[in-house]
Amino acid sequence: MVGGVWASNNSKVKIYNSQGKLIEVYSSKKQPRQVELVSEILGDAGGKAEGKDNFLFKRPRHAKLKATYVLL
Repeated sequence: MVGGVWASNNSKVKIYNSQGKLIEVYSSKKQPRQVELVSEILGDAGGKAEGKDNFLFKRPRHAKLKATYVLL
């Protein structure tokens, strides 16, 4: 979603586990709210970035990757 308007009617979010295995796919046609939520969260985080060193957030040292979200 860009400025309240869908960038594409076929927007998708693919979710991979920490081993890189695809575990879920949301599409704007079948699960529009899930796609919108992920898009809003990432858009808000990106909008708060003040430079390349502050993009999104700094991960705690002992944090472990649980999932990767890919927006298409």
